[in-house]
Amino acid sequence: VEPGAELVIKSTVRFSKDSKVIVKQGAILAVLGGTLTNSFGCKDEFWSGVEVWGDQNNPQASAQGRLVLGNATIKNARKGVINYNSNQPNTNGGRITATNSTFENNQKSLEIHQYDYSSPRRGVFYNCDFLLNDDYFSADAPDAMVSFSGVDRYLFRGCTFADNRTSPSALSKGIVSADAGYEILPFGSNNKPSSFTGFDVAIQANNTGNPFYTVDIEEAHFENNNKGIALESVDGARIVENSFVVGKPSGGWSIMDFGVALNTSSYFTVEGNTFTKAAAADPWTVGVFIQNSGGNSNEVYNNEFSDLFVGNWAKGQNNSLATNPLYNCWDGLKYTCNRNTNNQYDFMINAINPNEGVSKTQGSINLAAGNIFSAGPAVHFSIPAGSGCNYEYFYNAQALNEKPTNIVGNPGAFQATPVNFANPCASAKSFQKGNLTMKNLVSQYNKIQSLQKKIESLSSRESGQRATLIAELQQSMWQAGSEYKT
Repeated sequence: VEPGAELVIKSTVRFSKDSKVIVKQGAILAVLGGTLTNSFGCKDEFWSGVEVWGDQNNPQASAQGRLVLGNATIKNARKGVINYNSNQPNTNGGRITATNSTFENNQKSLEIHQYDYSSPRRGVFYNCDFLLNDDYFSADAPDAMVSFSGVDRYLFRGCTFADNRTSPSALSKGIVSADAGYEILPFGSNNKPSSFTGFDVAIQANNTGNPFYTVDIEEAHFENNNKGIALESVDGARIVENSFVVGKPSGGWSIMDFGVALNTSSYFTVEGNTFTKAAAADPWTVGVFIQNSGGNSNEVYNNEFSDLFVGNWAKGQNNSLATNPLYNCWDGLKYTCNRNTNNQYDFMINAINPNEGVSKTQGSINLAAGNIFSAGPAVHFSIPAGSGCNYEYFYNAQALNEKPTNIVGNPGAFQATPVNFANPCASAKSFQKGNLTMKNLVSQYNKIQSLQKKIESLSSRESGQRATLIAELQQSMWQAGSEYKT
């Protein structure tokens, strides 16, 4: 499709092996009720897919190619849709909009490469299906259904991601991203949730190269996955009001399944989610796993955990002892208002070195922590022998199910203190401003302070790095201010 032209497809178009559709800069392709697939003569061979070309150095939306999908299907492609010219650099930036459309049995359905201009939204997907089933013909294992790198402001509302193959030779992944930001939200007046089913990892994100991109995953459903959400070096993530049926059968005892796994990630919101073990899951199921979140005031708040091996598992350095010994573990990860039922371990803390662990205070003398513990023989807290922190847990004296009684590992380092101030456990979403809760606004402020300290620590010889950090600081301050005003 040439620049300035518009092509509308409303029928089925079939493509031979390695052929492709090209949408050049300034052109529009609209597939409205049509299907793009492989030819009958190449029924067991992929066609290449759709390339939507852009201009990586041009912020104008009109300079980019555009693909519009409405009630469309793209299937049996090597890469269903990409936002660049696969044979030429600096062509990233093609725009993609899809509504009520299906991506089926592609080796990869959507691949988005770096484009630095974030406004307007670069891609929107409403009520779309990303599917694999037993008609997937290739001996080549499927790639992630969707991959992002170096982009922001992509939105999925009410989309279904499902690997429904009955005997896959290799498990697939739903969304995989590197240095990217996107949102997974419900769709329509009935709030249809997005869903992720049948994956090794449903959503996997790593933002080691750009700490200012983040992910927002709300009211989605995760089931029959080894890992629901796995984030590494992703700060500011929102994981709110999702449901996780944790685990899938692997036929062995060596697999550990997670609802949420956060590694070297901070300033997060994990709130209002439910985690329960799948009926046929492997025995080692974990609700929320957090490793090395640092000494920031992070919190796992108001979630439900049932029938799991471990409800909450913290490993490594999740307090301020290593970064600020004077605080003596005061800051760090806290667990508040979580409800546990029939878990083997409600809370497990692992620490190999003395400076590891979580915040030494859970709750306060003026407000109970508000967690409810599993009844029966469940372990309420597993405390590491090697931790350099002594923990004090404040519980509501009038609620017996809020008192931790079964402490293992190092019970001498754990003190349970009754208080007369019950925690109301109100939803923090009631304080939402724009895309930030009030808690996140405080976290944004802490992030700004951290950047300021980094800038101050740099010498004059590191002017390039200083300029980069100053630009990031200005962006973060502007974002916090504008969101709060909203």
